[in-house]
Amino acid sequence: MRRSLIGLALLGAFVAGAWAVRHALGLEWSVESVREVVARFGLWGPLVFVLLMGFRTAIMIPSQIMLVAAGLCFGAAAGTLYGALGMVLSGCAAFAVARFVGRDAVLSNVPESMRWAFSAAGSRAGAGIVFVGTGYPVGPVTAFHAGAGLTAMAVPSFLAALAAGSAVRAGTYAWFGSALVEGDWRILAAAVVLLLAAGLPIYHPRGRAWLKARLQ
Repeated sequence: MRRSLIGLALLGAFVAGAWAVRHALGLEWSVESVREVVARFGLWGPLVFVLLMGFRTAIMIPSQIMLVAAGLCFGAAAGTLYGALGMVLSGCAAFAVARFVGRDAVLSNVPESMRWAFSAAGSRAGAGIVFVGTGYPVGPVTAFHAGAGLTAMAVPSFLAALAAGSAVRAGTYAWFGSALVEGDWRILAAAVVLLLAAGLPIYHPRGRAWLKARLQ
């Protein structure tokens, strides 16, 4: 109990600090806002982006917004790299906090509708599920990472799944962001790719049944 309270207190202090940083930077919930903040730091922009991406959960900015901004700021290739690095940083933080604090303390603060992600990450095929949950373009990424931390999953297995999934998700959105800069047919092509990827679970009967169960 003492360990859990200490962990939650540190987490609360960190979130408060992150919100103070967000306010100081004038960061808002938009791609253009992220782009302006990164541009303001010049050569330090990539490092600032990775840190913002890594701690996006604390400042309440979705990964989709951050990753599209990565493509706009750095292009598809560099945007994928920086976006993936930020996601790995975020995933490792969630994994470490969950493992330190413990299962009961974490789950007591998670809505019932989100607990399926924690259970999935802790199954036998946990590493594979972490990869899919991270790489899939929509969904509760942090929940999978924290869920893995609540299990006995080996750190190397988690890191491999996290890095691979992060590259997939970051690449998808960074390419879309860079397409917005290039214009022309790439915007439409990128939008089609995102829509097709987001609809993967409903292409198979089992996927539709699983999704229906989650919604219920």
